[in-house]
Amino acid sequence: MHQLSTKFSSRKSKSNPWFTSTLRAFKSTVRHAENIWKCTHSALDWSSFKSLRNRYHNLILASKKQYYSNLVSSSSDNPRRLWQTVNKLLHRNSSSPLPTCTSASALADSLASFFTDKTSKLHPSLTSSFTPSFPHLPSSPKTPPDFSTFKLASTSEISKILFNCPNKQCDYDPIPTWLLKECSALLVPTITNMVNLSLIR
Repeated sequence: MHQLSTKFSSRKSKSNPWFTSTLRAFKSTVRHAENIWKCTHSALDWSSFKSLRNRYHNLILASKKQYYSNLVSSSSDNPRRLWQTVNKLLHRNSSSPLPTCTSASALADSLASFFTDKTSKLHPSLTSSFTPSFPHLPSSPKTPPDFSTFKLASTSEISKILFNCPNKQCDYDPIPTWLLKECSALLVPTITNMVNLSLIR
């Protein structure tokens, strides 16, 4: 009964955002009860102090739960901010997946070389271990098209693709998807022209 393992750290408590003014006031009440018990060492004062201490701990747990629940709920409409919040709460350190390079152009060259070498090494192993068979085709299949020419897109095709897209976007998108749909009558002809310019070049 006379062993006390609870410690109160005012410095740590003040740095926690979930530590409310109600908790601060109740903490003073618990400390006052603790000082009374240390002076009297009576069973009644010990019981009073222990009850207040347990209630204080329960209030801390409830305050933490409420604070973190509100923190997650406030980011629920932004997936990127939500993951940043979750990673921060779980103390996850996000390391950069990119290799260290002196410049952006060096990084791009490094990535291009990586995928080029990967393809060069993978292609011989696939061609040597796999012989394709086409039982439903003639013995001498036709040469596949080289895709040197493309059929130009129409505004109706672009509009259909646009309206089939879900209303989702990231922070880097210049315009929300829902707004793009709202302005489709003005923007679809321009978008169609951009697509067709890409196809003929």
